[in-house]
Amino acid sequence: EDEGPFGQNQIKRVGQQSGAGRRGEPFAQREVAVAMHQVDFQAGIAGGASAAVEDLPAVVEKWKVDLRAREVECRELTAELHQHLAEALRRTAPRTAGGRRLVTWSGEGSTVEQLRGLAQAVTAEPLSVFVGTLAAPPTIVLSIGSGSGLDAGQILKPLLGELGGKGGGNSRLAQGTVPSSETLAALAGRLQGML
Repeated sequence: EDEGPFGQNQIKRVGQQSGAGRRGEPFAQREVAVAMHQVDFQAGIAGGASAAVEDLPAVVEKWKVDLRAREVECRELTAELHQHLAEALRRTAPRTAGGRRLVTWSGEGSTVEQLRGLAQAVTAEPLSVFVGTLAAPPTIVLSIGSGSGLDAGQILKPLLGELGGKGGGNSRLAQGTVPSSETLAALAGRLQGML
């Protein structure tokens, strides 16, 4: 049976139950309180959305569609930002003895996903190498562009094991965590010396 937008049927049914006998009164009172709370809750949402209660399902569906569109837009803008930042970092990055552009980055306030996105943007250019870190938890990301002759996973994983960390990856992108910020700094320094 349809409860109606305000749960009127539930309130009516509970009211009938409460009249069936005094033994059902505490239960009925609780049910009425719950139903009335739902009424207030729905009315509050409807008021905030400037819509009638019966229109709430359509309003919520529109919100969901709008949110998905904003998420796509946010991902596109983030990727564009990473591209511009990567270009700037590569321009000023030193070249290693092997002729690779070595970009280092400390991603304070960033997430691992954002750090990985920047790493991939940097190493989209051949002969580019990226070493990025996050302070909390102590995380390192190593990304290697094509043509470098290096394997990110094979380089990083043994070092992580040696320093009490964990992680891994593939030939182009690897990441891991270590026990402390001191260990992270030591790991980043060793990586830069190897690349």
